[in-house]
Amino acid sequence: MKANLAVATAILVLVPGLFAPGWALADDDKAPSPETDDPDRPVARPEAADLRGGHWLLSVDGGLWAPSTGIYPTIPEIGIIDAGGTLHGHVGIGLGRYLVLNVVDGGFAYGPSTNSATDCSSCGLWSIDVGPSLMFHLTQGFAFNPWVSYGLGYRHTILSLDSGNEAVLAMDVAKLAIGGDWYPDPLFGFGPYVETDIGVRTSGQISGYGIFSAGMRLTFDPMGSGTSFTPGVAAR
Repeated sequence: MKANLAVATAILVLVPGLFAPGWALADDDKAPSPETDDPDRPVARPEAADLRGGHWLLSVDGGLWAPSTGIYPTIPEIGIIDAGGTLHGHVGIGLGRYLVLNVVDGGFAYGPSTNSATDCSSCGLWSIDVGPSLMFHLTQGFAFNPWVSYGLGYRHTILSLDSGNEAVLAMDVAKLAIGGDWYPDPLFGFGPYVETDIGVRTSGQISGYGIFSAGMRLTFDPMGSGTSFTPGVAAR
């Protein structure tokens, strides 16, 4: 009888000890997690979708165009070209959220002669340029999209004179532009831009030149259908 009582007492003492670790683990599982239960803990935002990478982007811009005299040789018949108009087209491919490579980038500009000492009413110059450029967009997913760009290219200028046309070859070594596009719809946007071209004339006497242009730009994103602007979520 005493032996049975001793065995029963030992079981009552040892069995709770065997299950105690499991009970403690179960209690730990029910303990509050600081990562999920702390209302003041900042929540990590998921990576934003890439709204520009892989998209073909089409744009056209035009406005005022003002070259320096270094872009063409000194010819009394043509005098000075003060200002004119310009029109450019661009075809680009998105390299990621913020970068666009314009693989086709070119256009033309026209400037009439301001030399009143001659009777050449049709004198002036046509300037055609083509070359790649790289655009960096500061945002994505917002209705307003500021950007900067750098490009270079080949320039072919034709001087229109009474005595005949004369071609002038040059290289744009730095085409620096800044602007901002407002998108009323994900498919298209528009906004102002300013650009400064720095180049070297290679025909005849080598000379440096600068060109200033400013105007409006219209951009199309054919693959932007279905995109919605969600500030703070899509834009990152």
